[in-house]
Amino acid sequence: MGRKVIYVLSDPADKSISGYNRKRYYTDSPKGIFYSRLYSEYLKLESEYKKLLNEWELMYKAKPELISFPIKRNDPVLLSSGFFKNAAENRNEYPNEDPILYPNFP
Repeated sequence: MGRKVIYVLSDPADKSISGYNRKRYYTDSPKGIFYSRLYSEYLKLESEYKKLLNEWELMYKAKPELISFPIKRNDPVLLSSGFFKNAAENRNEYPNEDPILYPNFP
């Protein structure tokens, strides 16, 4: 009959691929095998996401908040990295009740 193909509509690594300029690869070609594996992984992850979302909806009334990455700060930074870099060593006045004991390696 015919050969199986996979259509690629988007690829962040290849800017020439878009919805208007889609690519078609045979599934037995090297790129076809690569994209077929990616698509199989996508389907597996999407199925897991739907299962987890369904479980969430059974337990909670509200939908989960979608968090985009990187997380943006809304509040000011209280202690900057410069604060820690400029701090003097061993300035803690309180005795450590549970010190870390490092083994002596030869």
